[in-house]
Amino acid sequence: MERTWSIMEVLQWTARDLAARGIPSARLDAEVLLAHVLGMERVGLYVAHDRPLDARERASFRQVVERRRAGEPVAYIRGTKEFWGLVF
Repeated sequence: MERTWSIMEVLQWTARDLAARGIPSARLDAEVLLAHVLGMERVGLYVAHDRPLDARERASFRQVVERRRAGEPVAYIRGTKEFWGLVF
């Protein structure tokens, strides 16, 4: 049986993994990427922190995390850049 991962567990694991790889904004990157994959705002991650991710969501998140691990900027992965509440 496959392990069930909650939003918070995935965030914590990913932040540790990215930090160990020398990415200085590891926690922020993990939050932005997971919110992007789940189609929600970052605050939604904390509101639904105990919600389990399904297999499709985990696979999609795994793909974007691999891209970030390879050094691709979060803005390139998301296709947008936010600055002071404006999306570019």
